[in-house]
Amino acid sequence: ALMPSMEVREKSMEEDDLMTTDVVKKVSETETAIAKKGTSWLTSLLAKGAATLVNSPVNVNNQFNTVVQYNFGDGKTRNLAQCKSELLIAIAGVDRGLKATKEDSDKIEQLIRAMEAGNPTKSPLKNPLLNGRWALLYTTAKGILGEGNPIRPSGPIYQSIDIFGLRILNEQAYEPVPFVRWTTSAAGDLFPKSNSRAEVKFENYRVGGIKVVAPPTDPARRMIEWELEVSGKGTPAWIDNTYVDENLRVARDHKGNVFVMKRADP
Repeated sequence: ALMPSMEVREKSMEEDDLMTTDVVKKVSETETAIAKKGTSWLTSLLAKGAATLVNSPVNVNNQFNTVVQYNFGDGKTRNLAQCKSELLIAIAGVDRGLKATKEDSDKIEQLIRAMEAGNPTKSPLKNPLLNGRWALLYTTAKGILGEGNPIRPSGPIYQSIDIFGLRILNEQAYEPVPFVRWTTSAAGDLFPKSNSRAEVKFENYRVGGIKVVAPPTDPARRMIEWELEVSGKGTPAWIDNTYVDENLRVARDHKGNVFVMKRADP
């Protein structure tokens, strides 16, 4: 924009036309003012945008508006909601994982990984969405489901999380024959290690209403656990909440198991 003005100015000076020189001068001044204003406006806009990003208040549910697309090589593109729907359909007929074939497990794992990549909830351990009671829908930890045992959990398997008190409660119900029913539970503490992962230490158990207190951790045992953790030869039990929304939760543990749970608040 400056070159035409300079050319006009040179021509005006050659012709000694003061009027033309005045016009060119005003045009040049106007162009300079517009340029300065534009630069100032852009700088101000960028500064305001940065300030908005840094200083914006966190929503009460602390969620991202995640827009993601997935393609599993079958020519079909899915968004996060579609992955969630397909996951629920895939786990509906596998008896919480007991009847899952390798093909079932592979498909479920693929859908879970896609959902984890688009996890809408930031810092689950600090998020009220994680709080509450969750019912198990699917797991690869078949021991929890009673695989290989004569008696298997017959009712819901629950896990309750209290992010404020940093407590965890696991509950299972058994009914081997009609009208003979009991519940087992394990309660413990959560020790956050990241925004999503917490070490779990259970301190008491209940079997059919009878409370069994876990043995105390003496200094020697604590030292062994610390050495194992530091050396990488062993790690304390932990749970990592890799996906959380209003009604569905995915978690993984230190043994490599995955858990899919739905909200089951009373």
